Amino acid sequence: MLISVLCWMMACTEPDGLLQSVAKLRQTHSTAQEYIQQGDIQKGVEALRQLHKEYPDSKALLESLLTAELQGEGDVLQVGYNRVKSVVQSNPGDAVLRLLQAKFHLATGHGTLANSDLQVVLFNQHFHPWKLAQDSFLQRYQDVIDASLIPFALLQVLRIDVPNRILLGDTAEMRFAVMHLSNCDLSLSKVDLTVQLVPTRLQIQTERIDDVVKATTMILSVQPKNSGAQLAVPIQFTCGERSISTELPPFDSIDLTDERLVSKGGYLYIPSVEFLEKTQSTTGVYWEHYYNQVLVNKGAWSLEP
Repeated sequence: MLISVLCWMMACTEPDGLLQSVAKLRQTHSTAQEYIQQGDIQKGVEALRQLHKEYPDSKALLESLLTAELQGEGDVLQVGYNRVKSVVQSNPGDAVLRLLQAKFHLATGHGTLANSDLQVVLFNQHFHPWKLAQDSFLQRYQDVIDASLIPFALLQVLRIDVPNRILLGDTAEMRFAVMHLSNCDLSLSKVDLTVQLVPTRLQIQTERIDDVVKATTMILSVQPKNSGAQLAVPIQFTCGERSISTELPPFDSIDLTDERLVSKGGYLYIPSVEFLEKTQSTTGVYWEHYYNQVLVNKGAWSLEP
């Protein structure tokens, strides 16, 4: 009878004890995060270290602790560095822990080791490089991180094709291909030229790479209106708040009947799809927009930059 009563009492009290334990865990973790947000890293780390001792098998608490120690200095940072090296050695295939180790390498001045870890993480496709490029911690060390690993510009020029020579009277195509984030529309900022080029047609081809990245190819058909030698000039692609600079290759505009240079300049400019859709006119340069090779919109562009 006594055993039955004890079992009944345990069944009744165990859930209450569990709820209290969980509530305490949540409160302590919340308090630790508040300390960290207020800039008191030491107190936050101490609270998380105590939780880690109580729940040594919790990966979530381990990651919280390491993330907090990463924000510390001196002994706090060093203890976290030793901790992450130990856990990665025991769990070499854990991408999250390896990324944390890369960050500790950066924070402690071991750039070569950080690049090695990042290379492993990206090779195994655990993280999208364009997602990592938006990580504020990694952005602080972009001068140390191998530029071929993470595209911090969040724009990547894939190709620029411009004819070496364009004959007056002919129509030539200029192709610009850029990879960029999916949540912005690409445009080519206005640049002054010594040769006058008149756009006759614009085709924009957008290809979905994945949920994060798109590739846009802008094909601008132009006709030169004067002869001359166009030197290489800097050009800038813009997508949202981001931009990347590169160079327009040099080319010659040739008049078969008279090769004397004519001093009359022009400009090069390609608007975004959003701009074209909002400012359609009834006359101007015909434009088309293809998404994954399917025509989705078309109209006329009045050439206003």
